[in-house]
Amino acid sequence: MRSTSRYTRWSATRPEVLEAVPRASYIASMVKKYRSGVIDNVVAYREVSKMARSEHAGIDRSEVIPVLIKLAKEKKYSIDQAYKETVQSAYDRRDLIHQARRHRGEAAGVPQRCPAY
Repeated sequence: MRSTSRYTRWSATRPEVLEAVPRASYIASMVKKYRSGVIDNVVAYREVSKMARSEHAGIDRSEVIPVLIKLAKEKKYSIDQAYKETVQSAYDRRDLIHQARRHRGEAAGVPQRCPAY
């Protein structure tokens, strides 16, 4: 329950979410989902934090807040479903851009042509 609380803390403290679902109810809902198998891995709670910080990936939080509320209220709605519907593609795109920039920087030190033997 402690890890659930830690990873859901940010989303549950968002004023928009707290208006619809009290913090204790939000956390209790996440624990019930884990115990019932709707959420099969505690690492999935990290995705809740990513959804709550959607602005970091270029997604307006007004798109994510209803999903966080739905996540707390609907028993069969999983974090994986919510993540895919909201921020997954934005975070995937951001990660690809970072990887491309890193590889471009690494390639800058590599000669364009291999020397002849």
